[in-house]
Amino acid sequence: LDLPAGNVTLEGYQALQVLRTRYGVGDGSDVSRISNQQVYMSSMLRQLQSSETLSNPVTVYRLAKAGFESLTLSSSMASVQFLQALAGTAVNIDLSRVNFVQYPSGTHPYQAGRLTPNRWAGDELMNVVRSGEAFEVASAGKAAVKVEEAPVEAEAPVEGAEVTEDGVPVETPPGPIVLPESVTGQSAADFTCSAGRTEW
Repeated sequence: LDLPAGNVTLEGYQALQVLRTRYGVGDGSDVSRISNQQVYMSSMLRQLQSSETLSNPVTVYRLAKAGFESLTLSSSMASVQFLQALAGTAVNIDLSRVNFVQYPSGTHPYQAGRLTPNRWAGDELMNVVRSGEAFEVASAGKAAVKVEEAPVEAEAPVEGAEVTEDGVPVETPPGPIVLPESVTGQSAADFTCSAGRTEW
């Protein structure tokens, strides 16, 4: 697999190669491969949600037909029309709420080349998932590099606290829960690229 630097449109076998590569990204480990797959999946979701995909009925039909022909579906979902309708629901998904995470792990204390689960961070992750609360992944995986985005101008602060018509202060909703640094991954809204391995 030999890809040029920068944005690349992947199709068919080449896309499969990117998903399966291990030695070509990050540190060449299975953990890096997972991280690389997260880069691919988040990019795929952004492409699916883009206007040129979901606003084009021919493209949506082709996607639904491909899914119908390659997936084993329950009887209630086994139609191209159902999959077309399902694709339409992706338009309103908040991609910052779609997160790809790896279960946290560390180097095994006495078995070279093996990993051992980080139970503390894993419990934190599972508790957040069970709670249904919004969360944020603070640390990217080994094969992902965040792309710098253009800075957004901050809005001027509003003088005084916001209140209702009755004069009751409006509570500011809490932000998303930030996962421990040892839980790596990314949201589908994060623009990342694969960290190609240049040294062996």
